[in-house]
Parts: sequence; structure tokens; C-alpha cells
Amino acid sequence: EVAEGEDLSRRLQRGALPLDEALETALQIAEGLEAAHAKNIVHRDLKPANIMCAPSGRVKLLDFGLARAYQPDEASGDPMLSPTLTAAMTQQGVILGTAAYMSPEQARGKTVDAQSDIWSFGVVLYEMLTAHRVFQGETISDSIGAILHKEPEWPRLPADTPPQIRQLLARCLERNPAERLHHIADARVAILEARRDPAGSRLGFSGVVPEPRRSRTGLFAALAAVLGLALGVAAGSVLFHAESPARYRILDLGVDIEPSNDQMSSRQAAVAPDGSAVVYTHRNRLWLQRLDEQLPVELAQTERGLAPFWSPDGTHVGWFEESRVMKMSTRGGRPVTLCDLGRSTSGGVGAHWVAGGRILFSTGWSGIRTIPDQGGVSTEIIPAGAGYGDLHEPFGLPDDRGILFVSHPEQRGPSVLEIWHDDQRSVLFTAQAGARIWSPCYDPRGYVLFRLTRTELTWGLWALPFDLASGRATGEPFLVEPDASSATAARDGELVYVLSPHQSAERVIVRVDLAEGQRETLTSSRPNGAEFSLSPNGRWLAFTADNTDGDGSHIWVRDLERGVESQLTSRDHQMYFEPKWSADSRQLVFVAVEPGAGTNHTVRLAVDGSETWTVLSEHPGSLTPDGRHLVYITESGGREIGGSEPDSTEIWTQALDDPDSGRFMLGGDGQYFPVGFSASGDFMLYYTNRAGEEAIYLTRFPSGTGRWKVSREADVRAEAFAADGSAIYYVSGDQLYRVAFVEGPTPQLGRPEVVGQVPEATPGRLQIHPDGRSYLVAVPANDGENRSQRARVKIVQDWTAKLTGDR
Repeated sequence: EVAEGEDLSRRLQRGALPLDEALETALQIAEGLEAAHAKNIVHRDLKPANIMCAPSGRVKLLDFGLARAYQPDEASGDPMLSPTLTAAMTQQGVILGTAAYMSPEQARGKTVDAQSDIWSFGVVLYEMLTAHRVFQGETISDSIGAILHKEPEWPRLPADTPPQIRQLLARCLERNPAERLHHIADARVAILEARRDPAGSRLGFSGVVPEPRRSRTGLFAALAAVLGLALGVAAGSVLFHAESPARYRILDLGVDIEPSNDQMSSRQAAVAPDGSAVVYTHRNRLWLQRLDEQLPVELAQTERGLAPFWSPDGTHVGWFEESRVMKMSTRGGRPVTLCDLGRSTSGGVGAHWVAGGRILFSTGWSGIRTIPDQGGVSTEIIPAGAGYGDLHEPFGLPDDRGILFVSHPEQRGPSVLEIWHDDQRSVLFTAQAGARIWSPCYDPRGYVLFRLTRTELTWGLWALPFDLASGRATGEPFLVEPDASSATAARDGELVYVLSPHQSAERVIVRVDLAEGQRETLTSSRPNGAEFSLSPNGRWLAFTADNTDGDGSHIWVRDLERGVESQLTSRDHQMYFEPKWSADSRQLVFVAVEPGAGTNHTVRLAVDGSETWTVLSEHPGSLTPDGRHLVYITESGGREIGGSEPDSTEIWTQALDDPDSGRFMLGGDGQYFPVGFSASGDFMLYYTNRAGEEAIYLTRFPSGTGRWKVSREADVRAEAFAADGSAIYYVSGDQLYRVAFVEGPTPQLGRPEVVGQVPEATPGRLQIHPDGRSYLVAVPANDGENRSQRARVKIVQDWTAKLTGDR
């Protein structure tokens, strides 16, 4: 196979791995060697260059028993990269392995067994923790001499290295195989013990006896250091102990979440009611991590699943998939459709499975609904109400004490936390202007937890003191953890949330070579910088980015020749979308939205500042290539689009010089969006989503006559014309397809062909470079090396132990 990712030697060039990442990598290496040794396979050449770290966090061991001919002229240079010395592999007296990582018995040319791999494992683990080669030498001979005579520099190990790991390293690096660690399985156990008890108190290293804890808490995928919560506080004062109580801990589930775009605004992780497992969204599907097991399990047939939730007894997991509510047994089996909603869900979708066999849920476009957990017809139990677009993410309180939910006042966003009880609605908390509330849940300790955001940036996880008996707030909300979201609480008090650093919401625009797949980063990292447009002359790149304070957004322009970025728009408290260049690369046309007023305009602005802000239309849309017509979308019947995403849209067009000339083109039986135009402007490419099937079609412009399907797959998320009009490109899954296109009275379309693989987590935006040899997409800013800024699942034991004082 072509193993995906970066080999460990390249990663170590940037420095030592953080402790939790080093232990996770070492654990997977040990598991791989254990599996090989069980089949009497000895690697003989374990080194960082033969260890591949995939973007998902999975580790693969490469080149088992790989033999390469020894070349005398390779005897000098970097010992880590020196050749594997492999003549007559099974004979004694011949050196096998790479110099810097071979065991003493290898260096002496003796027959090797699994103990040699254990030595190499220790060398690699030491290097991961220190970024220093334990047996450094300028030549192969120097390295072999160090292996045979030199002691490791133990003071180089980080101060927080657990004592179990220090002991493990010492045993792995015993020169006498008889005194060395006997089995690699013992290394795996030592790493798990270090995670369970990093201070070594349970084994007597520190002389401190910890509080009794269930053994499964020691088997989380990685143990993070206890974090101090020196956090800002809103509308009240919260004090934190200077030292953490022993029972308070934050642990890491050990996965970098890579959600798809439609998962970003929904719950991404949920803990089982008994605290025994976590289900989370990752790489566009659902995964289950039992906390007494080492590896997560991908739940089959959950592609496009989002907003997972648990049954009260923990035997089933539910989720949303397009327009359906689904469930599956956690013991295995096939997914079951509980309800077909008839239209796709949108932002704010969520569900809570309550006692009595009911599931409460929201769709993103209605009030709160309920359905039997065995399936059937859903019923609306809490209408959205006048002045509200929809209600979001219900949570059923214990003992039938009511339902928490987020209300969504039209034109304002989801900003009010409410409770419904005895057919009455009452407000618990109203967020400030520009802020949004998501994912409320009740913590049995007496709090309502929720995520607070400003635009796309997660402000953090907040807690509102709450009295269950009266159904009222008993204090002001306060910040629990910055950048955290998707909180759920188990009955025993364990809290699970997703930590989403600001950088995890930032994006960069990259240029990807079609032939080689090599990337070139074109822009700086900015919050939610997902929409972009390259000028026809290839010099200027326009893109949107949220303001750092979360209040509105702006359009930026980068001069690709000079490498300079400047902010084009200046009006604050507005949102800007869909930047598109004029044919002469001198002007930008974009959509400006003022959330408070609910106004949408199509605006034109000269990039060099020579032209003032010009409103072209009251409709949000884009111009045709000749600049004479505006193409825009409406709800069915030509109605203006309101605050929530409509289930059915229509494409309209109007002459720019005649505001009353608007006329219907096509649509009405699903979602329709214009995508782009052929080189001549005689054909329009458009996207449809009907009954959950996503596809792209061609039609004549401006008549809207004729309909030719371009895509073959049923799941399309980005599409574009080639700059010269000779082809149409689209993305399905992680594959980039090309369809040859020839204009004429009847268009000629070729067979879809895969021409590349797009980066993961790419939003629905694609542009083919004018050179025809590359394309542009937006990717997360942390998609490459900075894994520490990716979203992570955190597990907290007794979070309220951090709190003291009056609120």
C-alpha cells in the first residue's frame, strides 16, 4: 500500500513529541511489534524512518525485514539514514539493521531475535521524548561504538516523564539481552500504567496512595496533564483553587477530530449515560471508543452521520443522516431508520433519548419534535412560535422536569436558552448580541452546560447554576473551559467535551498540483476563511474571514506576486459571502449581509479603491461573465430567503439595468444553487440536492432549457469549470473528478475520470487554476504539521472540584 502520512524521522526534525503524543505513538508501535512477534516475525530495522504517522493518528510500521544491498560509499553520512546492512541475512557474523538503532548483538553480527526489536523500540522512544539520538555518531563506526560502550544521557528526558517510562527505557536499553525486557507486551503494559498513574503512586514510586478509581479510567487513549482553569468570567466571579484536588483530572481520548462541514455546528461527541464509552464524529462518520479498550471502532454504515446521542441504557446510539433519524445497537448490527423527515436537517440539529421510549429532536427548521424509539411518525410538541425561525437541540430534564432547548429568533441567530415545562416556555439566559448558544445539557451536579460562540469561533463551554426542582437559574453563567464545546455528562459526573482551539476553525487557501498532489499555501491562516476566488489573471486571490472578535467578517485580497494581504471591506458588523471577480480582474462582486437588519445585497467594489461601494441588487447573487445579468436564488415561489436554510430553492435571473426584469429559471422541487458558467456564458452549471441526492447539471443560459447530468456519484460537494471551459471538475468523497466538455447546440460531456485526491475536511469550494495544472481549495490551518491545534475529545473527572467561592 501507499501509506498515508509523515514518517517519524521527519516529525522529529521539528523537535520532541509532547508526552501524550509520544506515549500514544509508542503504544501503537509496541502493539505492532507484539503482533509481529506473535507470528515469529522480527523487524530487524525499527527506526523513525520506518514508522509512518497518518493524519488520523494511526501508526504503521513499514519495511519489515527489508533487505538492501550494502554500498561501501554509503558508510559515511547521517547514521540514522544509513543503509540497512543485509548480506546473508540468516548467517552469524553479518551486521543487520540501521546503525543508529541496531542492538548490541546486531552490531556484533550475532543472530538476532525479538529482543533486538525491543532495544530499537527503546532507542526510538528515547528519541521521541528528547529529539536526540541516544547513540549519536558521525559515521556508522562511531554509532556502533556508542551502542557497545556509551550510556544514554538520562537527564535529557523531560521532567514530566513518568517513572514507569524511565524504568521501561532502562530495561529496553540493557546491553545484555538476558537482562533486557523480555517481551514487547510488557512495554505496552508499562505505557498503559504510565497513563493510568503518571506519578507512579499506585506502584509506590511517589509514596502517595491515590483515591480508589475504577480501572477503566486508566485505559483512556492518552493522559493529558491537569490543566489549570485560570479563565475569564462573565457576569459573576468564579475563583479556582491554586492546586488541583486529587480527584480532578482531564484526560484525552487520543483522536484528532476531522469533522465534515455539516458536523461543525452540531454535537460532535457524547458520553454514554454510565460513562463507559464515547461516541464521536470523525472523518465524516461515527466512531465508538469503549473506555476499557484501546482502539476505537468505526460504526459501519454511518457515513454522513452527525449529532450522535445515546439511549438511556447505553445499548444503542442514535444520529442524524441527511433527512433521517437513525439508530444502531452498540453490540453490532445494521442501522435502523426511525423516521424520514422529508427534507434535510440544517444547523442546530440535535436529539436526546429520554426515559419512556421517546426521542426528542430538532431539525434545524422547525420546533421540537418527538418520535418513539422504535420508530414511527414524528410529532411536534413545542412549536417554534411567532418571531422564531426554529428551535434547537432539546435536552430532556430528569424526572420529567421539562425540556431545555435553544430558541432561534429570526434574523438574530440561536441566542436564547429556554426551558419548557407544563406547556409553558421561560427564558433561562439570553446571550449578548452576536453570540450564539449551542448544545445545552444538564449536569446532575446542578448546572446547565452549553457552548457559546461568536460567528464560527467557539468562545467556550459555559455553566449556568440551575435548580432542577424549581426549573430556574440560581446564578449567572460562567466560563468552564475556553474553546470547548459539545459537552455531555454521565450519571457519575464524568464530563466529555470537544476542545476546539481557535486555530481549528481557521483555514488557509492552498494550491494543489494535479499531477503530483503537492501543496502550496497561498494565504495566511484566518478564522473560517473558506470562501475564495482567484482572479482571471491569476494574480489576485480574494477570500472571506471572520473577525477575530467574532463580530462579522470581511473580505481580504492577497497579491500572490508580492505576498501581501489587505482587507478590502471596511463596514463592520456585517457578513460577506461569495466573492467573485470581474472579467478584467479589477472589481469584486460579493454578497453583504447585515444580520441585525436582515438585509442582503449584491455589492460591487473596485479593488484599487477607485470606485465606491455600489449596490447592484437587493437580491444576494452573482454576475454572469458578461457582467450584464444577476443570477440569484429564492425560496419556492420567488419568496426572499429568510433566516434559516430553505428545503426548496429556485434560481432566478434579472438584467442588471432593470431591477424589475427578474424571472424564474428552474428549481422548486429541492435545493438548487448556481455554480458557474461556461467560457461563452451560454451554459450554466448548477447544483441540486433532491431527496438527499446531490448532483450537478448543465442547462442553457439564460433560457434554462435542457438538462444534462454531469456527475455520476450521488454525493457531490464542490464543482467548477476549467478556466478555459474545456472540462468540468467536481469532488465526491475525497476524489477529484474531471469531465471533458465541448460546447455546441447540444453540449458534449465525457466520462467522469478520477484525476486526484483532495485534502480531507475541504469545504464545498473548488477553483481550477488558469494554468489548468492545479486547483485551489480551502483546508484547515492545522491540516499539516500543527496537530496540537486540532479538535480533541476530552474527558473530565469531577470538574466542579475546581470551583469554590460564591457566585
